[in-house]
Amino acid sequence: MKKIPCILIAAALFAAGCAKDVTTSDNALNKEYYEAWITEQSTDEYGDYPDASPTPVGNGIYILEEQTGSGAAYNGEDFVWVDYTASSMDGNISSTTDAEIAQRLQIYSDSFYYGPRVWPTYVSSLPVGLADVLAGMKIGGRRKALIPSWLMGYDRYNGGAAEYLKHTPANASTAIYDVTLRDFTSNMPDHQIKEVESYGKATYGQADSLSYGFYWFELDKPSSDSEFSSSDKVKINYIGRRMDGSVFDTSIERVAKDNGIWTEDRTYGPATVTWATQYSELKMTLAGSSESTAPITGFQRALWQLRKGSRGEGVFLSTLGYGTAGSGSASRGYVIPPYSPLRFEISFVSLVEE
Repeated sequence: MKKIPCILIAAALFAAGCAKDVTTSDNALNKEYYEAWITEQSTDEYGDYPDASPTPVGNGIYILEEQTGSGAAYNGEDFVWVDYTASSMDGNISSTTDAEIAQRLQIYSDSFYYGPRVWPTYVSSLPVGLADVLAGMKIGGRRKALIPSWLMGYDRYNGGAAEYLKHTPANASTAIYDVTLRDFTSNMPDHQIKEVESYGKATYGQADSLSYGFYWFELDKPSSDSEFSSSDKVKINYIGRRMDGSVFDTSIERVAKDNGIWTEDRTYGPATVTWATQYSELKMTLAGSSESTAPITGFQRALWQLRKGSRGEGVFLSTLGYGTAGSGSASRGYVIPPYSPLRFEISFVSLVEE
């Protein structure tokens, strides 16, 4: 049976002894406990992290494990791409970008995206402790760090760790983050354009945009160049893909089953697009539904390129898709992660005869 670390017993007794001392804050007691925990974790006899430094860095995080990357050094750029797993001090995982970990926890879904996640890092967009984790990392590097609760807030203060301790956010919890740095940029639109154009050139041999951030690649030529009229209703099939090629949505049942996203709650079949005088007014009704909704802007622009008999792929920046919010959540899983360019393959099926 594993022994109870003496230093943690001492910390607990210290906390109990000071519980009635109004001059000793809960935050100070928490700090005593965290320091005792990291000291024990960095010892061979009791600890899980023998290489951990008992000395805090930045504003007070503790580095438990570290592997130095071989790529460019992060120097405060506004956006980073990271793989990460977040857990509590006792090892309970709250979120992860790792598919294998999600499968092990039985929370994996083929509908969700697993892979690098974008973190904005400009002022007040990332908790102080996570900003400390990233400081000095290189692309390809990994850090596992203990982040005290008082560094899980977004506000910045002068005065170092002591000042942050005074401003511990309400309901904040200490967390362990295992972070691998994949990339960074201060120019998100430029980064996405390079990604989309690289895909276009590799797949289609060209990458000419029809408008800023929107690209159309023709797969099957139309049988007629005539545009649809505003009174038309057009049946279409579509396949929505992330830039890595994984399918997140489709009107085609076979494609849904082949990609593990089929659900019995949905009726598959061609969607009906109600045409209009401009792309922003296009509305779409899914098979089996009576509700008509406006698709995301990039999808609308792709539909606008469609002609009778044609098929093509629209590729567009995240500003024309799900933007900075994405679709889903960090804890439950993202179908579309924030800042994600998207691909939609769309094919004409028929005109609806009135």
